[in-house]
Amino acid sequence: MTGIVHGAGLEDSKLVGDKSWNTFDMVVRVKVDGWKALVSTAGEDLRFACAFTSVAGRFGNGGQTDYAAANSILDAEMARLTASGNCRAVAIGWTGWRDVGMATRGSIEAVFEAAGIDTLAVEDGVEIFVGEALAGGKRRVLGCGSLGLMDRFDAFRDAPLMLPAEMALSIADPRRFPLIDKLVNLEEGKSLISQCTLSIVDHPFLADHSIEGVPYHPGVMALEMFAENSMLLLPGHCLAGFEDVIFGLPVKIMKQSMTVRVEASLAKSEGDLVWVECRLVSDLVNSKGEVFGQPRLHHSAKVRLVSSCDDICPFLQNEVGMIPSIGTPADGDLIHSPSFIYLRYFHGPRFQSHGGVLRGVGSTDNLGIDSIALMRHQLPACDQFACESEGEEVLLESLPMLIEAGFQNAGLAAMEIDGYSSLPIGIEWSTMLRVPEKDEKLRMRSVKHSSEEGGITVHDVVIVGDDDAPVIALKGLRLKSMAIVPEEQKFTLQR
Repeated sequence: MTGIVHGAGLEDSKLVGDKSWNTFDMVVRVKVDGWKALVSTAGEDLRFACAFTSVAGRFGNGGQTDYAAANSILDAEMARLTASGNCRAVAIGWTGWRDVGMATRGSIEAVFEAAGIDTLAVEDGVEIFVGEALAGGKRRVLGCGSLGLMDRFDAFRDAPLMLPAEMALSIADPRRFPLIDKLVNLEEGKSLISQCTLSIVDHPFLADHSIEGVPYHPGVMALEMFAENSMLLLPGHCLAGFEDVIFGLPVKIMKQSMTVRVEASLAKSEGDLVWVECRLVSDLVNSKGEVFGQPRLHHSAKVRLVSSCDDICPFLQNEVGMIPSIGTPADGDLIHSPSFIYLRYFHGPRFQSHGGVLRGVGSTDNLGIDSIALMRHQLPACDQFACESEGEEVLLESLPMLIEAGFQNAGLAAMEIDGYSSLPIGIEWSTMLRVPEKDEKLRMRSVKHSSEEGGITVHDVVIVGDDDAPVIALKGLRLKSMAIVPEEQKFTLQR
């Protein structure tokens, strides 16, 4: 005997308080003892096994504690056999079959219909069984339609994607990819779509990026999402920077949470460099939770990756040559502390990455500010993700807090020079050259070099470390004027 199909079952639905031990024991034994007898007969010759189990074993069902337990045992047994490597085994959790079988007895069909539970046509059931028997590769599947009231916790989920080994190895690191909840679609090496549900509970940084009590998903965290998705799509690459960044429709968390998707696709490659086109989108959902219309586009960018290799000197030389020529911010004493900045900004402690002003710089046409930039671990509050408050480590790919510091410094310059509060709407080009040492003191310079119609100012930003070597640079950071700076908050820096 090399194969077993175990389809026996007995059902006697009663609440636990009304059910005798003999009934419970009989319902369980038909499943479990029947399986034990068959498998002991086959012995080591067994190469294929299929257990007909039930959706009741997966979701539970009123009055069927014994039946659900027995089916769960067989579900687990199929998984055990497959894991042993000697036998291909699958448990098929059936709904009720139409016209034949257990669900046709008594009033069960009427009960199913009243509960919104679909029954299965015989030809569909046969097709599912033959497909699973011949195809294999799974340990447990469901053969059902809508489960109505049985699925009261909305437990259905899309089947997980089969990931390539290198991608699976990357995502297995629990510290990485905190803004990817699951992969929705994958075309290996070409494109992927991921999903993330944003909430203050899981992402406390949202509470510190709120305007009038409404959390807004920060643009720099959208860039982090783009970086995570690009590096997951193309393992073996490192983040080089971003290009053609457009911050469009804000992501406002109007309820307790909001689900967004990142669409990432390979755009082009040149030598060791590749570009991945990324979009952050969300669905329109009505009061009933139904999706309608086309997805909304929030932000977009090209992510520039470089292939991991032993010698990245040519890449670094090229990147350094692209950095805007605005000089190197010198060290010195603060002339304005962080409290000066956050009297003017809405950011809470988890997003206060500006460490204070060193000096004003520049000439009449190119005015700017030198300041201190803070890394994530230097923020007044470091628990940007809920798991961090429980001692877990989170690794981000794009140094988003340093990019945010650059945004805030350029915005401070726009406040001083033009008298307007501004928000970022785009970046022409950026580079990330290295990850700073934990104890480094980072200095930044932002310089306004032009204005455009519609209240837009254009800035360049450079952030350097203790050795004056650049860490991050932003070229063509575009800010949009939003409101006049109140009279009591206006200021002028000496140059």
